[in-house]
Amino acid sequence: MVDGSASLSTLQSRSWMLIQWAIATERKLRCDRKLPHCTSCEQAQRSCPAYKQSLSWPKPNDRKRSIVGPRTRPASRLPAAQVKASRWMNVGIEDIRTHLYISGDQVIRGESSSTCGRKSLTLSTYKQGEVSKPARSRLCFTSRLSWIPIRLDASHQTLLQYFQLIASSAISCDVMSQTLLGILTRLALHDDSAATRGVLYATLAISSLFRHGPTEETIKLQGAALRALEKSASMGIKGSQVTQHVAAGMLLCSLEASRPIPQIHGNYRMAGTWFLYLSGAKRLIQAGDLDKTTVSSEFIGVTNWLYHHDVSAQFSLRHWRTKARSTVAGGVSSSHPQDDVRGNTKTMTTVVQHLSMTHGLSSSHSVLWLLADVFQSIVDSSRPQYHSSQYRRELESLEHELESICNGSHVLEDKRMDLSELQSSQRREFAVMEIYRLAALIYLEKASRHFSGSSPKLEMWAGAAFAILATMGVFKYNFPLFIIACEARTDEQRIIILDCLEKTQGSQLMAGAAMLKDMIQTAWAMDDLDPTGEVNYMEKLDVVVSGWESMPSFA
Repeated sequence: MVDGSASLSTLQSRSWMLIQWAIATERKLRCDRKLPHCTSCEQAQRSCPAYKQSLSWPKPNDRKRSIVGPRTRPASRLPAAQVKASRWMNVGIEDIRTHLYISGDQVIRGESSSTCGRKSLTLSTYKQGEVSKPARSRLCFTSRLSWIPIRLDASHQTLLQYFQLIASSAISCDVMSQTLLGILTRLALHDDSAATRGVLYATLAISSLFRHGPTEETIKLQGAALRALEKSASMGIKGSQVTQHVAAGMLLCSLEASRPIPQIHGNYRMAGTWFLYLSGAKRLIQAGDLDKTTVSSEFIGVTNWLYHHDVSAQFSLRHWRTKARSTVAGGVSSSHPQDDVRGNTKTMTTVVQHLSMTHGLSSSHSVLWLLADVFQSIVDSSRPQYHSSQYRRELESLEHELESICNGSHVLEDKRMDLSELQSSQRREFAVMEIYRLAALIYLEKASRHFSGSSPKLEMWAGAAFAILATMGVFKYNFPLFIIACEARTDEQRIIILDCLEKTQGSQLMAGAAMLKDMIQTAWAMDDLDPTGEVNYMEKLDVVVSGWESMPSFA
């Protein structure tokens, strides 16, 4: 019995030694890491462990391992009672924006990109004189609402915040970016009505487009906005709902004008339905009685936004496929483009002028009023009034007004203020309106005379415009940029335009910026092929603008 126990003990001891030897052999055997098999492992007739994942666990008190570092102790410890009574202070995005604003290093809303990844303008850009700092009086922080009448899921809350921080600056003017953001936020969260939901879903659709691109989610949100507006219209549009319907229509207009549609040749085009949304929103305002309607700040802000797009749309209607324009414009047919838009534009100009006199709008509207008059006044050379003396007097009067207007008032050309003399808060707004004024003068001079050549006046206006554009960086206004770009005669001037387009377009391809760049390059190619300027100016613009299947937006 003893011998049996001894032999069993010996067997267990030998087995344990064999296991230890195998483990030691496993550890000492090194792999030569040859592919596809290890030569050392093949000679030992064993499976190669070198290509397998092996884990090792350090001992609790093993301080030789590199993963165990010295323990850092705090310089002082608070008593337990003090720790329980302490409170944490969180720094949020609003605190950071406030700090950047106070320190003078705030990124201008509307100057940075409309999507993540684009270049932003910092303090170094200000020092180089490219842009001006924003006005402190127009700074508007996005407030956190403690109560929202519409329940939003997490994805919609994210899209709404993205619209407030980024997407809103891509659809509005620099001079009214902050004001329009506050207006749209209030209209989208006003109550739980169908009109409010129409504004909200249109806002989320814009945000989804700029964040994710033209996805299925964008189409669903756009459809939800249209269904909500249809439901609201079936119950009657009254009071503040008029403003909400106009705002939703303008949001959908901006959505269609920004949505890129790929073409076979690799470029992008915008959906032509943007003009239908603009026309629908315009009819709502034209149908109202301003004398009997309570005009709110929201109504004024939305009307300003619409008027800017409406004036720019007249250029598109004037030059894009005259024969096909009747289909886009809702079945209105005429042999002359200016006959189709004369009544509607005059009505909107009258509305804005009425609001300006009764509620005091920005002086920048004076340039837009004159630009609308320019589009209305120019007639084709085939019409009888083209050769009349009255027509020439009207053109001379328009040119005189454009030359003398400055910051909403009329001054002599030699007494115009310099941009350096303005305060930084007013510099960019004045520069934008000055670019519009110079573009209107150039277009009036060349379109009224139907020639593509040059003159001392044109060279002076174009030189002043290029000098301003060279210091502005981002410039989001398609019409004046296109008109001035067509006057680029040197490589330096074309580089200014291309730099401006590159900064504006950024990393994400939007339809408006892509189409504008292609049209400008087409116009430059035509200029290079016609160095003597024999091609008619209006015909050249017709060919360039009509080169797209859908009517482009120049807002």
